[in-house]
Amino acid sequence: MSANASAAARGNAKVTQKELNEKFDSLKTILRNIKSTKGVDLYTHLQEVFKKLILHYPDQALEKLEEVSYLLKHNDTLRIEDFLKVSDMRNYKDVCEQMTAYIAGMKEYFGQKKPTEDGEEEEPEAAAPVGFVPDLLDEAQVWQWAGIGFSQ
Repeated sequence: MSANASAAARGNAKVTQKELNEKFDSLKTILRNIKSTKGVDLYTHLQEVFKKLILHYPDQALEKLEEVSYLLKHNDTLRIEDFLKVSDMRNYKDVCEQMTAYIAGMKEYFGQKKPTEDGEEEEPEAAAPVGFVPDLLDEAQVWQWAGIGFSQ
């Protein structure tokens, strides 16, 4: 047995791009020849299914594969929009307005200077102390008496 034949037998044969293109074209032809009763070929159906999964469910593609396929196959009686979120709201003006209103409402909590009636800005109030934090090094002697020691 020659070296090429033994490599091919082990599955290590080099496949050229031309051979891959030929295999892909033959697979595409096979999928285009498989048609549903409505006349839709399997290649087009798979394209639509993967388009929906990639655009709307990239993290859940495996879980939604059968559901999307079923809903697209029966789109004359079932609307995919009734079962899955497949449309995107891309009205960024509304989102920006909501975010601006949110930021304006939150400024009072973060010590921003507030405008006064005479046009000047008043200083924010100093934050109240949060709580007592003990000085552990100062109390190290007490901790040592209790059997808890800190290294040098």
